Amino acid sequence: MRNSWLLCDFHIHTDMSDGSLPVDEVVDMYGSKGFDVISITDHILDSHTLK
Repeated sequence: MRNSWLLCDFHIHTDMSDGSLPVDEVVDMYGSKGFDVISITDHILDSHTLK
């Protein structure tokens, strides 16, 4: 079995939280940079944060 590493980021925020990019742009950006795994960790949404 070949050993290989996965490129991951497990803490990403979008513009639905305190990030600056919408989800689709975040996914596209990380995909274009060769990431294998990402985890979007936006803060809990409520009536004040929904767009």
